[in-house]
Amino acid sequence: MNFDLPHVLWRVLVNPNVTYTLLIFGVWSIIAAIVTPGWGVPEGLAVTCLALASVGLLHLPTNVAALLLILAAIPLYTVEIKVKSHGVLALMATFLLTLGSLFLFHSPDEAERVSRGLILIVTLGTLVVVFFFILIIPRAPSDPPSRRIRVGDVGVARTALNPRGVVYIRNEEWTGESRVGPIAEGTSVEVVEIRGLIVYVKPIKALPQETQ
Repeated sequence: MNFDLPHVLWRVLVNPNVTYTLLIFGVWSIIAAIVTPGWGVPEGLAVTCLALASVGLLHLPTNVAALLLILAAIPLYTVEIKVKSHGVLALMATFLLTLGSLFLFHSPDEAERVSRGLILIVTLGTLVVVFFFILIIPRAPSDPPSRRIRVGDVGVARTALNPRGVVYIRNEEWTGESRVGPIAEGTSVEVVEIRGLIVYVKPIKALPQETQ
């Protein structure tokens, strides 16, 4: 009996549960890419998962309205993580996610619909992921950087800047961009310009130690 790998892969990708799982991983990756910019890995995962999910979404009887409900949860989860609305936006996003998941594939055939058990696992898992980010991501300040920091202030690169990432200045995290090429994570930086919500920085060179 010959093993037809392309056929097997096709059967896997058009399975509604696999398609749904890839879609959700893509959604999680988008949220991670937004709240932790400059890393690169979440962006790559988002593109890969959504590209693979699109195979099943185009083949299966996909309900476009339900798909839009799932995607609409992304900005709500992101804002919840950034501004922390005491869970209100997270609950609204979870409602949209659950509703979209239940009606993602409109088919009388149970085999072409997402498992209810999988939807429950995804819903609870998404809440865990979101509240994990809420715990590790500081609340976004309501004022623009120009009202809180000044040119010449010193901080540290929380992520690698290539050219954009996250910098930590005056006990707050800001979106930073390097003016002089890539800056490694953990490098001390100095603010050289503030434009809108972006803080432009340069690395601080360590002073040479005096020889005895």
